[in-house]
Amino acid sequence: MTGQEVTECIGGLQEININDLAYRYQTKCDPRLNRMQALELAYLFSKNCML
Repeated sequence: MTGQEVTECIGGLQEININDLAYRYQTKCDPRLNRMQALELAYLFSKNCML
């Protein structure tokens, strides 16, 4: 995860797709979730853990 507005992982509510990866892909080895993707993942994880 990073606080930067990267586009290194596709999917999510932001609908980042394969064509968006070149927009702000900053790392060569380990793709990071941007702030919104990390929050979305935490929400989905906590929602499923409560079931």
